[in-house]
Amino acid sequence: VESRGQGTIRRGKTGWAQLEGPDIGWYVGYHERGDNVWYFALNVDLMRDEQAGMRRPLVEALLREAGVQ
Repeated sequence: VESRGQGTIRRGKTGWAQLEGPDIGWYVGYHERGDNVWYFALNVDLMRDEQAGMRRPLVEALLREAGVQ
């Protein structure tokens, strides 16, 4: 997954492990702005399939809150 905007580039990979009990979803990658690079790794328990879509928006919100995005 790649996104670009306003002088930034984000590249990442999502994944989903289906297990007994909660599934595990993740989104890992990095975010570039100018000469700065931030790495991120999100690992969440997915109780329902429709929760898988929350991985990218959650990382985006966390990056905004940290002043990175």
